[in-house]
Amino acid sequence: MSDHNLLTAEQFAERKFDLPQSGKWHELDGGRLKQLQPPVADHGLAVLNLSKAVGDWVRGRGADVTGYACFEPGLIVKRNPDSVMTAAMAWFETEQRFDEFDRIVTDTCPRLVVELASTNDRRRLMRRRVDAYHRRGVELVWVIDPIERAVTTLPHYGVSRRFSDSEWIDGESVLKSFSVSVQSLFVEPEWVSQ
Repeated sequence: MSDHNLLTAEQFAERKFDLPQSGKWHELDGGRLKQLQPPVADHGLAVLNLSKAVGDWVRGRGADVTGYACFEPGLIVKRNPDSVMTAAMAWFETEQRFDEFDRIVTDTCPRLVVELASTNDRRRLMRRRVDAYHRRGVELVWVIDPIERAVTTLPHYGVSRRFSDSEWIDGESVLKSFSVSVQSLFVEPEWVSQ
């Protein structure tokens, strides 16, 4: 693809569902389409368990919660040429709640991004992905590693920390009072084996 054929984020959004597997695992890197390896089963399990934990926390806090989680949002991390990355989860705080739900790609910067280091290409590119989120202004990135059963928290400003599966992580200043055990992210729900 020559430079004059580079896609914008908006063109990528228009064409995404025409791509193989309806654009699943496709991203935009400097205006060029890129396909990531499909994730392993533990990827989905961690996302499922995280979504349940975040949902329980939101229900428990009710009106005190000012933000909302989106799963697999297309985050525009760079313009001219455009780059769009799909995170496992992002936490947004916008004037209009749930603004990002219907968008294939968004320019809105989330406060928290959760990534999963579940395949070789994701592991290899993770530092670059985290740096792109931080350059975009994301306050906090979590990298869930289903292979090593660990989570690394990487604040934009501050010290990163790695949590083993015997520890708990908290939402720091982004998801105040939220906490989840690392081990619980990798537990298969009872209904799966029934």
